[in-house]
Amino acid sequence: MTNEAEAEGHDLFEWGPPRGLPSLVRLSVPALPTVRARALLALAVGWLPLLLLILILPGHDRAGDLRHFLRDIGAHARFAFAVPLLLVAHVETARRLGAVVRHFAISGLIPPEAGDGLKAELARARAAVRAPVAELLVLLAAYAIILWLFATGISNHGLPAWTIAGPGRLSAAGWWHMLVSLPLLLTLLMGWLWRILIWTRLLHKVAAMDLRLVVAHPTMPAAWAFWPSRSGPSAPLRWGSAASLRAVSPTSTCTATRRR
Repeated sequence: MTNEAEAEGHDLFEWGPPRGLPSLVRLSVPALPTVRARALLALAVGWLPLLLLILILPGHDRAGDLRHFLRDIGAHARFAFAVPLLLVAHVETARRLGAVVRHFAISGLIPPEAGDGLKAELARARAAVRAPVAELLVLLAAYAIILWLFATGISNHGLPAWTIAGPGRLSAAGWWHMLVSLPLLLTLLMGWLWRILIWTRLLHKVAAMDLRLVVAHPTMPAAWAFWPSRSGPSAPLRWGSAASLRAVSPTSTCTATRRR
């Protein structure tokens, strides 16, 4: 049963939203076996078109829009930094969480009589991570936020100056920002939120089992050596989330209200 539970924990969190979206909508995407290739593709989709559209189809004058964009630290933090880091986290952090799950199965922490219960919980977690409905909910939630921005008035949200072509009108780069770049970031963030919720539930279920706990350990921290460290593979997830959240600060962008 230990081997079966260990197998269930393998690559448990390496799938899930939004990785399954292309297959869900029957969209053919190029095979990208490495995380570096995926990060570069995300950069080419989320950040590079903004620069190109400003150069080709500026909302106002090309030089002014380009200056505002290059000075928009928030946009660069979100789409050139946070998005690639969140994709790296899909591999590095997810693998580390899977290693923790496998440790539960092989360390003797779970008694043999609870092996079936652990295997069942891991199967439920795997099904929840890979559920097609989760992919749809994440995508719908991302575009629901975009629709809310449009419904409540674009100019009321302090959008960057380079996204605005006129009163209540978006530039070409602004449309790409609202319909592609921002939803890409939101789906990555909410996909990780979904994984964290499943991870929290799994820990709650494991904690309720009759665990074989060691009250004292001679080296103390070594007893938790299997746990993701603050500077370990979970760093890309923390850095990517922090960068995307910090970038929404009102002082992090040059907003349209500053254009003269």
